[in-house]
Amino acid sequence: MPDRPGAPAERSSSGAGRPNPEPFEGSLVWWIEVPGSQQNYLQAVLEGHEELGYYQTLDQCVRRGPDRRAVALGRITSTPDMRGRLEALLRVLSGECGVTLPDRAPDFRPDEKPGARARGKRVRGG
Repeated sequence: MPDRPGAPAERSSSGAGRPNPEPFEGSLVWWIEVPGSQQNYLQAVLEGHEELGYYQTLDQCVRRGPDRRAVALGRITSTPDMRGRLEALLRVLSGECGVTLPDRAPDFRPDEKPGARARGKRVRGG
């Protein structure tokens, strides 16, 4: 996707080598970075677009934004047939609230449970 929504200047959560979005067991997993203060807004927007996708936060502070505020790493689990609609929505959210998509999937498994890793046990940044 050449016009990726909000390509981040710092790609601390990317680099695992898997594509983003990535197929997983019949679903499509989108890895996204969201300013911490915008997570509830993103959740509400997705709930308003029935069947478009489900958002989960995996890391509350994967990096700091230019304003030094926390940027969270999350995933949206969707279906392949919703790809076009979700891509369009993420473009809008990029401009509205700073949502970004790393080029590659992070070092989380697509089915990893939120909070499964103890805080401070993995290297952040990169």
